Amino acid sequence: MVLPTFSRKKLFVSSGIQGTMVLRFAFYWAVYHFAIWHAAFIYFFIRERIGQLTGQSQVRSIDQLYAHFWTEYMPLMVAACLMLPIVMYEIIRQTHRIAGPLVRFSHTIRDMMTGQEVRPVKLREGDLLTDFEKLFNEFIAFYQAKKQSAATVSESSSVDELLDLPQTAVESCASSEPVHCVASNAD
Repeated sequence: MVLPTFSRKKLFVSSGIQGTMVLRFAFYWAVYHFAIWHAAFIYFFIRERIGQLTGQSQVRSIDQLYAHFWTEYMPLMVAACLMLPIVMYEIIRQTHRIAGPLVRFSHTIRDMMTGQEVRPVKLREGDLLTDFEKLFNEFIAFYQAKKQSAATVSESSSVDELLDLPQTAVESCASSEPVHCVASNAD
């Protein structure tokens, strides 16, 4: 069976994942450049003060020094600001390699919950989470086989019987936290 390949239609698919990463990176970018800018000014200030002590430069106030530093090193700040949109675009592209598959997996799970027939998920070339893709597709095959075998046996089968979960595990999971539920079912 040949699975269809899907072309990318949207670059920004998950505000929860991609939006958080973009905002966090923009914050880190601003803090980084603020720190670098002022570290460079401190170096400039020390160099100027040493020059004043040796008589190589004129005496200026800190305001004058900062204004001189600003005009002298402004091209670095302009270059950093011009690079920001390029870097942000690349971050969105790279986070899409994770967010895209997660969105595909969630749509497939939602379709399974509504009882629709689902096909195995085929990720695009370059997407991450390919290890999870294989396991997810194995689960889809397992789920559909259980669903079909239960449908032929009895129409009154419950979801617990479909998945062969012991009733005690289901009852204990209903009242406990999900982490404890997973650990208790693994035994």
